Amino acid sequence: SATFAATEYNISVYPKDGEALLLEDGDVIYGTIDGTKRKVRIFVANNARITLSNAEVLGANNGFESAGIRCLGNCTLVLTGKNIMKGYDSNFPGVQVPDDRNGQKYTMTIEGDGSLEASSNGYGAGIGCNRYTNCGHIVIKSGVIKATGGFTAAGIGSSKDAHGGNISIEGGEITAAGGLYAAGIGGGGYEESGCGDITISGGKMI
Repeated sequence: SATFAATEYNISVYPKDGEALLLEDGDVIYGTIDGTKRKVRIFVANNARITLSNAEVLGANNGFESAGIRCLGNCTLVLTGKNIMKGYDSNFPGVQVPDDRNGQKYTMTIEGDGSLEASSNGYGAGIGCNRYTNCGHIVIKSGVIKATGGFTAAGIGSSKDAHGGNISIEGGEITAAGGLYAAGIGGGGYEESGCGDITISGGKMI
């Protein structure tokens, strides 16, 4: 198979305030974004496998409509080191799984031997749906995951007024806490919320 050099982005300095970064297959991000000083959108391209290597996006609730990181299609997040993803605007999750488009439901996979702490600033899930916006499937194969949902939002899954896809836990060490009325893993706290099938075939629930 062809080999190529991955692009490594130090998000402490790039992109600049108000800009966006689209991660392609093989890319790596590291460093810290202070959401009180920079508003940056980080996207993962469809079918891309990218690495979070001691990367922190510390979103602040300042009206900037963005998750900490957002997949645009099928994607894989590989964890190395300690990573933190916190959404900006209160409706956005720490890690946003894409909604289905054109009849296709997308899947986000998380793996690697690092850790990920994901949360929102209000109504978004830790990992999963934006409020009002459905999301696709979530597969966790490995890693140390701590996901905290906002008010009426799941730690891993959907948020208030949104519906998520299937959730599969195959490995890793998982701590998932939902907000008021919401599941740790699964649906948000209102009857409009929900998710697909939840399968736990491995891993350790803390």
